[in-house]
This record gives sequence, structure tokens and C-alpha cells, in this order.
Amino acid sequence: MADSNSQKEISQEQVEGKAEEIVVEGTRVTERVSALVLGALQLAEDGLDRYAKIAESVVSGAVKGVERVVPDDAESTLRKVYNGLTDAGEKAAESLRLTFEEARERGKTFGEAEFDRTVEQLKNLEKELVDTVQGFTKRTSSEVSDQLEAVVRHAQRASSGMGASIQAALDAAKDHPTGLIKESAQAGVDLSKNLAGGILGAAAQFLDKAAKSLQTKGDEEEE
Repeated sequence: MADSNSQKEISQEQVEGKAEEIVVEGTRVTERVSALVLGALQLAEDGLDRYAKIAESVVSGAVKGVERVVPDDAESTLRKVYNGLTDAGEKAAESLRLTFEEARERGKTFGEAEFDRTVEQLKNLEKELVDTVQGFTKRTSSEVSDQLEAVVRHAQRASSGMGASIQAALDAAKDHPTGLIKESAQAGVDLSKNLAGGILGAAAQFLDKAAKSLQTKGDEEEE
């Protein structure tokens, strides 16, 4: 999603460190984790393909934070972290829905290869999160791995907002014709440059709004 004029993407180490800090501080964990993931996705060169790696870094940092400060309340804290990951996934799907709807309203179309890849990423988004966290629990020797497994089991039984948001984005995609990115005669600009990175580049504006909305909400609560 990032381009040459934008901020560099957030490294996995930075994501892990920020997640650990969020858990240690213990305030607005779900909202702050969601904002962290959205910010990282917005700057990621490979867009939704980076979601699973970001999620793994968040979980790794969260486990470190839990081990430092809240071992007696680990499951509750990890559930808040997991909810932040699902909230970010939900908002990422919403950003793509809005992108498809906006493009359709403006008479724009995206390249077929990128379109198909994005749709496939959307379909797998929720499963990737579960698989990533499960994989982490199998590889870690952390004392809180049992609590993390419990969070995953609970998540598999309960439905999150990701499913509905993903389906809404897929429905919007069905109404969007594929093809080469086209320039509007009225715009008089090169749309391929305006939408750096195509679909995911266009979606970055919505990811940015979602992340800032979470930050604004937190600022208001702390006043």
C-alpha cells in the first residue's frame, strides 16, 4: 500500500514492541491493537498479504507483555488483543468494500489479476487469523500458551464482525467489473498514479480514517 513518497512500512519488530507496550500499559487494549494493525496494513507494500504476519507479531508482543504484568489475568487480556485483531480485519474488509463501491460510482475498474488476488485474500482473512494464532501457540513455550489456546477455541465458537464485513466486501466486489484501470475524462489525471498500488492503494485512505477514528475516540475518553 505504501508508495515511494509515503512513510516506510512498520517492521514486524516494531509491531511486536508496540503490542507489548499496549498490553503492559493495559488501557484500551482492543482499540489500540486494532489501530496498530490498521496503521501497519496501511503502510504495507503487500497489503492484506501482510495481515497474518502482523497478527503473529502482535500476538508475540502481547504474550511478552502478559508475562511481564498480568499472568493472573492472561486469558482476559489476550482476548482483548484477539478482539483488536478481528476488529482490524473487520475494518480492513470494510475499507475494501468502500473502495469497490467508490470505484463503481466513479466508473473506475481495477486490473483483473489484482482484483482476483484481493478477493482471494478477503476470503481467507478470518481463517488466516485463526491459523496464525494456533500456529503460534504450537511453537511457543510461553507459560500463557494454554490461555492463548483458550482464546482461539472461544473465537472459533463465537462469530466475529469479520465474517459479515468480509461478505459485504465480497458482495461489493461482485458488482465491480474487472479490467484495466481507466482514466476519467473529467478528471484529466492519471488514475493509476492517484491509486498507487491499485485496489489496496485506494483502500489505504479508508484504513487511515479508521485508525484515526480509533485514536480520536481514545483521546476523547481520556479527557
